[in-house]
Amino acid sequence: MNKRLICLLLSLIMLLSVAFTGCSSKTDDEAVEDVTDTASESTMTLTMYLMSEGEISDEQASKIEDAVNKITKSKFKTKLVLHYFTEAEYNTALENAFKATEDAKAAKKAAEQALKDAIKRGEATAAATTTAGETEEETIVNEYGVTELKYPSVEDYQVDIFYLGGYDKFMEYLGNEWLSRLDEELTSSSKLLNDYVAPEYLTYMKQIGGGTYAIPNNTVVGEYTYLLLNKEVLAKYDYSNTKSFTSLTCDDVKDLLANVAKYNKNEYLPLYSATGELDVSNVNYYGLDENGKLSREFSVIGGTYDTSYSYKGKNQFYSFNSVFSDSGFQKQIQTLVQYKENGYYGDETNANLPFAVGYVKGGAQLAEQYGEDYEMVVVESPKISTEDIFANMFAVGSYTSSVSRSMKIITYLNTNVDFRNLILYGIEGENYELVDTKVENAKGETYKAVRMLEGNTYLMNAEKTGNTLITYPMEGELPNIRDYQMKQNRDMTVMLDMGFAVNYDDNVINSTSMAKVRELSADLYDKLMACSTMAELEEFLNGKEAVEEEPAVVGVKALCLTDDNISLMRNAQYSTDHDEYGEKSRVFGEGVSFAYIYMTWLTDMGIYVEEA
Repeated sequence: MNKRLICLLLSLIMLLSVAFTGCSSKTDDEAVEDVTDTASESTMTLTMYLMSEGEISDEQASKIEDAVNKITKSKFKTKLVLHYFTEAEYNTALENAFKATEDAKAAKKAAEQALKDAIKRGEATAAATTTAGETEEETIVNEYGVTELKYPSVEDYQVDIFYLGGYDKFMEYLGNEWLSRLDEELTSSSKLLNDYVAPEYLTYMKQIGGGTYAIPNNTVVGEYTYLLLNKEVLAKYDYSNTKSFTSLTCDDVKDLLANVAKYNKNEYLPLYSATGELDVSNVNYYGLDENGKLSREFSVIGGTYDTSYSYKGKNQFYSFNSVFSDSGFQKQIQTLVQYKENGYYGDETNANLPFAVGYVKGGAQLAEQYGEDYEMVVVESPKISTEDIFANMFAVGSYTSSVSRSMKIITYLNTNVDFRNLILYGIEGENYELVDTKVENAKGETYKAVRMLEGNTYLMNAEKTGNTLITYPMEGELPNIRDYQMKQNRDMTVMLDMGFAVNYDDNVINSTSMAKVRELSADLYDKLMACSTMAELEEFLNGKEAVEEEPAVVGVKALCLTDDNISLMRNAQYSTDHDEYGEKSRVFGEGVSFAYIYMTWLTDMGIYVEEA
């Protein structure tokens, strides 16, 4: 067999993944015919826009692109042109590419119309056209004399596959008609995605967006809130069943803490909280951050909710009042302050003792830290929110050469470990190496981890490059972290207000009043956290009467009822810049109330139905 034929057959194996066992019987002409026969589906060149953590050199990008194309050409007869931009550059570059495409389309349409007009006048004849990104000449002979498939060139501004981040950007691109609908692909050639992306991601993205216009990157969702119950203490007090332990402030926890403080104070710290927060469970806060985005940080607007409520359950939704008028909230903070007053949290004299009851938040991997010594009761499961779903996605541009071929690439990115790690970590042996963690899974297989090599400059973010749950963890991470993260996603629940956003239905919130509510909430939170006795909490909530040389103090419950900005934000009927309260008229400036937007959304979604 001559050298030229050997080179030809090696090329065919790489491109077509065909194992030739009787290659010596094939002539050069027959081998060329094999390549041509396999090209019944046109070769295609697509672009992929990626957001990098740092500048990616042209040399590094070219190496990654070559490695990527060894895979995509063989599997999909598709060449990928990779475009890397940092976060600061990315959106501008991507949007400029879309606008350039629109300009080119408009110019082409004008030229086509001019040609039609010329043909009508007999001044020209019709010419054959080809589809952008495809090639009619399906094979070429390269510089070594080897016949291989030909891939067309693309315009610099072509957008096929691209990273998309955030609900606002998603809605903007959807409004600009820059996104291809992907539902048909998810039921056909890309249906494997349904096994690799948490169903909540795809289900609620479709509901919120009116269709599937992007594929969310499958990442770990939320966190657990755990109640930790010391197994030794439970045995001492004969608690064989922990089902009655439902929250940090439930009756059984109160009884257990009282017994430990009374009889075992030299053996155990009664109560430990790792959160440094207000440990009230099943409460939802509503507010805006300094950028005008929906915030779940402490706010005077909100309230507790019933855990039995289901998403879209009729007339079942979060309370939208002052949290300080919510009886469930008040009861919990009273118990927490009582714990402080009783000394359950301890001091420097017993801080190093094992604790009887703990309260922690985090991922499923906390079982590694606490599972041996503590019963871990889930107080709140991880919740998937609108922000989670739209945080990181891959989409297909509406001007793509092929939705189907683009989706095959996105599917492979989210389902194939090797391809996924190539995009994230780079080339094994050049950018990173795999190391043995010496930790085995249930099948006796050793977990692997990634060690970045010295001098590596290929830096990408795991959540911005695809399915994080199939990637190898970094060296130093828990070797079996992905197993815990998969469990966490299986346990996820849905926020009752999934799909709610403050820019809903073109309403503009009164940002001035909301900013004042945010400022007031921060002040009240600090004062609430400073309460260490029941007397201090009573004064904080209800105020105190004036006594000699001391003025009266207005309690927070009264303050929340009289503060104009709080009243405005929680008044669901307010929709103009003037609101009448009996004989008193107040002018609040432009914008609607927070509660007005919320109730509009509830009504439109069919969650709230006004009784006849």
